[in-house]
Amino acid sequence: GTGGAPSSSSSSATIFAVVAFYWTVSISLVFLNKALLSLFDFPYPITVTWFQMGVAVVCLYVLGTVGRAHVPAVRFVPPFEISVARARQVAPLTVCFVGMVAASNLTLNYVEIAFYQVARSLTIVFTMLIGLFVFRKQPSAQAVCAALCVAVGFGLGSYFEMSLKPLGVVFGVAGSMFVASYSIMVKKTLPAVGDDQFRLLLYNSLLAVPLMVPVIYASGEWHAAANSPALRSPLFWLVMTVTALFGFLISIAYFMQIKYTSPLTSTISGTAKAAAQTVIAVFVLGTDMSALGAAGVVLVLFGSTWYSFVRFWEMDAAKQKAAR
Repeated sequence: GTGGAPSSSSSSATIFAVVAFYWTVSISLVFLNKALLSLFDFPYPITVTWFQMGVAVVCLYVLGTVGRAHVPAVRFVPPFEISVARARQVAPLTVCFVGMVAASNLTLNYVEIAFYQVARSLTIVFTMLIGLFVFRKQPSAQAVCAALCVAVGFGLGSYFEMSLKPLGVVFGVAGSMFVASYSIMVKKTLPAVGDDQFRLLLYNSLLAVPLMVPVIYASGEWHAAANSPALRSPLFWLVMTVTALFGFLISIAYFMQIKYTSPLTSTISGTAKAAAQTVIAVFVLGTDMSALGAAGVVLVLFGSTWYSFVRFWEMDAAKQKAAR
């Protein structure tokens, strides 16, 4: 099953290992994706996403058949199955999932890693707006202030980048919207797959593979990618496959982080990881950053962390109120 009592029951060594695994996979994935798109001169982010989904299906098939029989450690992956009724219930989420992953890779195609977090930072703002307009949930004053802080950071960070790569900012905003919708839709869709995150991943990936073909075609990537000289390079295929495996591992890492740590730990871990990623990008890749751009990044990270704390305190207070 999923869930499992978080934090209190997990030893600090387990929590540390899980968070470290998530950080390693997540940061590597961003840099690997960026390398694929720029170093190999293969600027076809939707095609890369499509390949990654295909590899995820293969991984889930292998783990769900051979893995279950021989490797006890991967028993959490459900047996490979295809049910039309379930697929139909998951389909709306898949559209959102494809939008989310494609927007993420499209953003990376246009902006530098250091600004990637800024471009994607409006998730908090959209989450709050969806909560307000769809669920009529009034956000607290603190949450609004934190979201405003993120919005100002986004404005500063992207004002500088806007002149260079307006499309990157557009895809970043679209990505934020998909991420906010996705996390809300996941909660609604999980019961349809017996509350199993991996079964959800299986249907998501299975449905995404055919769903993305017309998207790749419409974007004009199909023809260009098929004729790319990169396809003749074995190193390209190695990096492409390793990236896809990391793309699959991120789902496992994310799932483990949710299972073994508290929601606060995983949100803070995500924000801190974003900060580390930015620092690595600036110092290792030598990304040029204006003072305004840097201020934007700092505000975004500060606002995001503040927001996670606020949400955690609110949930905690609600839990204690319910317990009374």
